[in-house]
Amino acid sequence: MFNKILRRSTKQLAVERKDTLSPVTTGENLKAFKAGYKTKAICENSSDLQKPRERIFVLQEDEHAIDIYDERRKLKKETIFLKDVTAVITGSVVCDGRLKKYLTKHSDKKQFSLLVEYGSNNKRLDVVCSDDQEFKSWLNVIEYLVTQANASYEADPSKMYDNLRSKLNVCSFVLKQWMKADVNNDGKLEFNEVKQLCKQLNMNVDSTTLQTQFKLFDDDNSGTMEYEEFVKFYNSLMNRPELNAYFEKYSAVDFLMKPDEYNTFLEQEQGEKLSEDELTKAMTALGADEVAKVGMYLNKKAFSRGITSMSNCIVNESFYKHDKSIMSRPLTHYFMESSHNTYLVGHQLKGDSSVDMYRKVLCSGCRCVELDCWDGPNNEPIIYHGHTLTSKITFRDVIVCIKQYAFTKTPYPVVLSLETHCCVEQQDVMAEILSEVLGDLIEKPTSIDDGTLTEYPSPLQLKNKILIKGKRLPYKQAEENVDEQDLSEDEESDCETDPDFWLEMEDDSQSSTTRTGSRTSMEANLSKYKETLNKQKEVNQVKKNAHVKHSVSQKLSDLTYLATMTYKSKLATEWSRMHSFGELKVDKFSKTCSKNIIQFNQTNFSRVYPKGTRFSSTNYEPTLGWIMGCQMVALNYQTQDRALRMNSMMFEANGRCGYVLKPEPLLEKNVTLDFSALVERPSHKVKITVVSASHIPKPLESTKGEVIDPFVKVQIYGPPQDQKEQKTQVVWDNGFNPVWKETFTFDIHYFDFSYLRFGVYDANRTTASVFLCENVFPLKHLRRGLRFVPLRGTNGLLIEGCDLIVNVAFE
Repeated sequence: MFNKILRRSTKQLAVERKDTLSPVTTGENLKAFKAGYKTKAICENSSDLQKPRERIFVLQEDEHAIDIYDERRKLKKETIFLKDVTAVITGSVVCDGRLKKYLTKHSDKKQFSLLVEYGSNNKRLDVVCSDDQEFKSWLNVIEYLVTQANASYEADPSKMYDNLRSKLNVCSFVLKQWMKADVNNDGKLEFNEVKQLCKQLNMNVDSTTLQTQFKLFDDDNSGTMEYEEFVKFYNSLMNRPELNAYFEKYSAVDFLMKPDEYNTFLEQEQGEKLSEDELTKAMTALGADEVAKVGMYLNKKAFSRGITSMSNCIVNESFYKHDKSIMSRPLTHYFMESSHNTYLVGHQLKGDSSVDMYRKVLCSGCRCVELDCWDGPNNEPIIYHGHTLTSKITFRDVIVCIKQYAFTKTPYPVVLSLETHCCVEQQDVMAEILSEVLGDLIEKPTSIDDGTLTEYPSPLQLKNKILIKGKRLPYKQAEENVDEQDLSEDEESDCETDPDFWLEMEDDSQSSTTRTGSRTSMEANLSKYKETLNKQKEVNQVKKNAHVKHSVSQKLSDLTYLATMTYKSKLATEWSRMHSFGELKVDKFSKTCSKNIIQFNQTNFSRVYPKGTRFSSTNYEPTLGWIMGCQMVALNYQTQDRALRMNSMMFEANGRCGYVLKPEPLLEKNVTLDFSALVERPSHKVKITVVSASHIPKPLESTKGEVIDPFVKVQIYGPPQDQKEQKTQVVWDNGFNPVWKETFTFDIHYFDFSYLRFGVYDANRTTASVFLCENVFPLKHLRRGLRFVPLRGTNGLLIEGCDLIVNVAFE
């Protein structure tokens, strides 16, 4: 999955730059970067994140990484691995970020600035070139190097870094840690440096043992450990007896496993039956050896490699691949990845608004973005969170950005959810901007209004189209006065007077320094209850005072494809009208009238949005809307909490195209599902054994701090009847290769709607545990047997080398 994301990013780079690049000599540029290329930039770890400083960029000889030094080339600031570059951006979105203040004073540099995003933590490098030639050289070199690095990795990951002889079969995560530790690039580490590197890798090795091992693997007795020697040392510690036990169970000889023995393992443990040709291909892919009189065989290392590979993932690889054959159903039959208040970077009342947020969410696969539109100066509509202290951006800049990035990730339709608070005159300006910038990309509602359509077209039929969502006048009707409340459905306050309402979903990504236990968190929320409630009342009063009646612009109405209608206790009867619901309303629906909502969502659209009191931009549990069949379950993308990570993992399905087909029970004509009552339903048992893990990171993937004490939470999310949680014991002082071998059994009533989450935490004897990494999978797609679980960090991205091994069984 991670590699596929990088491949798509490489395509994205070419698309974004095709109009700005001119032919330059790549060879000459590469020589200049290898010698040391001086440019102004802001690095991720710079002390001043607003002012660019002189930096020297040195391309390593193998062309797979760039080292960044200070202006005197004495101190290495950062190493960027080109395989990890996810995007290179130019244009207005660069000026909207960390360079904003600098480029405001040096406007002549705007056209020569670029942003490089890289790494699992979305690090960024802001570069300010001196002139057009330098700018084009940078773009040319980065495009070439990223393309080559990805091609090299995809062809053979083990040969990614030839000058470091990584064919010794060690994951790139360890290799990167080695390269960072080797500050002077001489390929050698002293004992104290190896000791520190082991601590970074969460190896709990005492000094005496480490000194003995150091001498044992220091083949040339040089007093230093070279990379090849360290890899041997690493592999000696990374022995996984819990996996060797399976090897020994099915092999007659201790050190080799023949094809028939491997086939028996696949059939009995994994529930897989391969043909002779398939078996040969599978063993060859794992690096099987062949010797006279014995034939093909796997050794223990090759067998373990198969267990810890994506081909053995807990869900089939086909789950992640795009399936074009399922994209011809009506649009309402799909869940659509959706963003709430897309423009906000942080806080709902006082945070910044940013054009770049639209680029980020669209490039992540999001297909529905929100625009809160208000009257701006000089007849120029603006976007911000109205009646708050959030900063303002122009409607035009956002639409230009959307055009540039709408279909970079996926060609399927994008919905612009307009919350329009503008007068008719500025609504007309909005319509003019939409028509001018987007042109034929806009799908107009003509075929809906004239009765040609009786249901929405499919995602395939609407490829590369933009759908405007908002208030629409009846067909051929002149402008009418409409209450502003009808224009903007998301104005429900969702404000409760019950203090328990404020005890929001706990965010596992918070560290122990910000979260000191559920009880403390509860007391803090309760103490803030009155203050927050008063703030909400003040906001509501301002809105009430500013409450005016606006007309709907005919020009804007003529572009609006998805017609919104305020929900007033009755659902719309026309298929072409949709509703928006606050999260509390959907929760109420699930307890009282789930069948009606599910039926409505088969033909009509609905959108779910966070309650208005989530001032810090936290998120609600998205499964709440999914089990009701709501297509647009909108979340705050600026907050990487557990709910957003679950949403991201949900939309990993179907090639991350932004659309996931609903489970068939949600699409049956005669709905039998009923989540509103604890209906007696047959259950199925799922047994999950948490076997072991490797390379569990420190909190926030830091390289500093003590060796962690991991434990695993195994949780079921979905309908209330199926929500359960169990956890393993703590393995103290070992994040390198902890072993648990603990089994948990779950009774599941709604397989189609339940999700299995593995969350890994760092235990603490005195304070609350700290979230480290996780992954979530739909139960209906699980594979039985001994399976590999790749893990993701707080940002939702895969962590290289980090995994769980689990065993799945169904009864």
